[in-house]
Amino acid sequence: MQSERSDRHYHLARSAGVTLIELLVYMTILSVVTIGITQVMIRVQQTNVDTINRADQFADADLALRRIQVKLGNTDDVAAVDLKAGDKACLHLKQYTQEARSGYYFDGRNQYIRSSGNPGDYFRVTGNASRTVSVWVRPRNTMRDTRTVLAWGSGKLGAFGIDLTAGPSGYGTTAARWSPSVRLTMNTNPLVPNCPSLQITNPPSVTPNAWHHIAATFDGSGSGEVTPASTSIYIDGQKQTTVFQRCAGAPVTRDPINTQAGRIHIARSLGNRRSGFEGQISDIKVWRRVLPSSEILQLFERNPAAESNLADLYAHLPLDRSPSAPLGSAGIWPSTAPAELKHVDSNTLLRRGIADTVDSHFFCFIDDDDDQLYELWESATAASVPQATGETAASNRQGVWTKHSDDIFAGGQAGFFNVVGRDPESVIANIAVGKGH
Repeated sequence: MQSERSDRHYHLARSAGVTLIELLVYMTILSVVTIGITQVMIRVQQTNVDTINRADQFADADLALRRIQVKLGNTDDVAAVDLKAGDKACLHLKQYTQEARSGYYFDGRNQYIRSSGNPGDYFRVTGNASRTVSVWVRPRNTMRDTRTVLAWGSGKLGAFGIDLTAGPSGYGTTAARWSPSVRLTMNTNPLVPNCPSLQITNPPSVTPNAWHHIAATFDGSGSGEVTPASTSIYIDGQKQTTVFQRCAGAPVTRDPINTQAGRIHIARSLGNRRSGFEGQISDIKVWRRVLPSSEILQLFERNPAAESNLADLYAHLPLDRSPSAPLGSAGIWPSTAPAELKHVDSNTLLRRGIADTVDSHFFCFIDDDDDQLYELWESATAASVPQATGETAASNRQGVWTKHSDDIFAGGQAGFFNVVGRDPESVIANIAVGKGH
């Protein structure tokens, strides 16, 4: 009888509820379900946050691109440093104004000038000392072959200067082009080529009847040899790719240069009447140091800072005054004697022309964290594009550069800029294609 009552109590308890074990099982199941729902809710919330953040990023990117578009609409020209491999790609926007520039005009036949024959007036940037040469040229479209802008010294590898060589597009037309080179030889035989020399591999557009800025630097801190590593050529503020050109049949070895003291010749090399420059030459400057690319760009853009760049300035020959006056006006070059005019009419030597001044504006896509996504930076005061990347460089960039986006842009296989011109829409279209995913 007692057993029947116990069974009845068990069944009543069973029908009224659950056992402790079953309760624990139910609670476990409920916890798992609750956690799952919570995780789903968290993921939904996180997705919403990510979506909002991504939308904000794209909105910022569109605003940044619109800023480029507005600036492009107010610019005269744009150049691109494209990205095919590397950590940055930049747009260099240029706005031009015009001003008068004076210079000496030469007819290309046998006219030239040179400094005094007094040894005390010799140009003494000699040996394998470091140097920078800066000059403005305005070649005539009828100039042909290789013509000397300026040079000093004597003998093979004992001279230094700048030549212009006519490009492959032909002579005597407005399509003519010239390529600057670094002269290392003086010879008196016009049939002997001026070799060795440093040449540009892909000559850009040094066009006729327009002013262009040419600069050459040589770093004598190494072996003293002229190589693409030690010597650079710039055209209108842009560094060019170069190659060392040996004489035909010459050995591979490159001897160190040993520039000799001597007169500086302008518009023709020593003893070679076929090397006469045709056009105008202006504002020759020589430093006893290597100017960085930022300072060379300042020279081209006529930045006021360039006029005060007097550290290690050896000579400044402005060529903007009567030829009866001494050539130099600044620097440590001691010459005080008037220039010697050769076959030149002093009444027609000095001429004025119109030159462009450049106001630069930069937009750069930079990958500072090396994740293949790029931030957009802008500067209206920088002298050149940033040379360094990384967290420290980004911090140092503040003040001169302003960041306009997160790292949301990506360059394609062809780079950022497939087509670059003055049309803002075409440039923006190319950049927009490269947005990050």
